[in-house]
Amino acid sequence: IKDLTLRVIGNTIIHFTEEDIAILKSRFKEDFSSTGLTELALSNYNLSYEISDLKTKYMVLMSGIESLFNLGKDQITHTVSRHLALINVSTAEDFQKEYKRNKHLYNIRSKIVHGDNPKDFTAELEEVQEKLRIAINYCLDNKDIINKNQLFDLLNCKGF
Repeated sequence: IKDLTLRVIGNTIIHFTEEDIAILKSRFKEDFSSTGLTELALSNYNLSYEISDLKTKYMVLMSGIESLFNLGKDQITHTVSRHLALINVSTAEDFQKEYKRNKHLYNIRSKIVHGDNPKDFTAELEEVQEKLRIAINYCLDNKDIINKNQLFDLLNCKGF
């Protein structure tokens, strides 16, 4: 396969290059296994493709993100938003924008959980799905990180 184009979630088109396909082939081997850190996140990510209800799908994806980045009961929005931002940016300016965006995404999850009916959040749903994919790959690429405490420490050291 040289190039591959897929249409997912509505009209979103994802184009895979030869390099993308090579990376996918290296990830999806018969002996592929997630780590203890990524197991729940990967299960939630895969499950999201089987769920048609958008609110439920959003909550499952956000739960996958929480399973990677949340350590406790306090400041969940802050911790998840901060750590998710840290894996996606390289400057303090970009961090602030990404952090605020992640807080917005998490607040949609909170609205759903507390019975509010958020307006059209299809674009945000796609974004959360992509962010979870990136987060899982980040954890899998950092093979020395085997648990949430190690990930938490790594991201705190990387912080702005």
